[in-house]
Amino acid sequence: MRRVAMAEDRETAEKLREFFRSQGIDAEIWESGAEFEILVPDSKAEEALLMAKSLFESTREKRNQWDGDSDDAAEGGRLWERLRGAASVLLRDIIFSFRPVTWTILAFIIISYILELTVPGYLRSMGYPDIRRGEGLEIWRLVSPAFCHLGIFHLISNAMCWCILAPYIEKSRPLWVILLLILGGAAFSNTAQYYFDSASGYGLSGVIFALSGYLFLLRRHSKEMRESVPYVVGDGIFYLGLIWIAIGYTGALDLIAGPVGNTAHLSGLVFGLICGIPEIITRKRGENTEGGAEE
Repeated sequence: MRRVAMAEDRETAEKLREFFRSQGIDAEIWESGAEFEILVPDSKAEEALLMAKSLFESTREKRNQWDGDSDDAAEGGRLWERLRGAASVLLRDIIFSFRPVTWTILAFIIISYILELTVPGYLRSMGYPDIRRGEGLEIWRLVSPAFCHLGIFHLISNAMCWCILAPYIEKSRPLWVILLLILGGAAFSNTAQYYFDSASGYGLSGVIFALSGYLFLLRRHSKEMRESVPYVVGDGIFYLGLIWIAIGYTGALDLIAGPVGNTAHLSGLVFGLICGIPEIITRKRGENTEGGAEE
């Protein structure tokens, strides 16, 4: 008899013995101290050794494949955990960074929507003044359409975008900045929508695009803003907005969601960029002055 394999436990040794026997080789187990030897007749030794080598190589390949799959799964799990962690941090930062203006506007658009559903004529009274038809120029109606929404999806989508963008501006810039973006962005985008599209637009999206344009510009030119505003908020939403505007002007969105205020979106974005320019110039001058003083 000749040894062709060894096992550390009897269970493995018995499996090996049964394997050889299933191949027509009469194998036996010999216990040698703490190990178990698999013995076969000398005439079958070469054949059994080849079988054992093939079996061990096959087992090793399966183990390596399983380890690789486990590593991939583990890496996928780690990636998912990182993404979930980043999302939870972003959500936490947004919620806990809410300031009075953010909460006030959010509450106002919700209350306004309830009034739209319950008070006859409320929506029209809040719309942009139709000057062509002789309506008086009520200054507050230049802004009021921004707080009305045409449907629950319209309200929810704008509320979500508002809650993402507004806190980063309100907590890092003076109060007058976000007030300017709200009031100026609403008046500018509503007026552009009325005069270029001959219709009164509704919704906070013009203001949201103004916030996005402002954040994008400041994040590109301010290290402080790059560190405090995540890329997905400062740049990601801006680029997504550009795509949305481009698709909107093709008319595709009108078929899906009804009339879309493309001009209000574009003009709101332009207004936000314009509002950011003076601050960028001031920052650049300050940096140049500091650099000259150090020299």
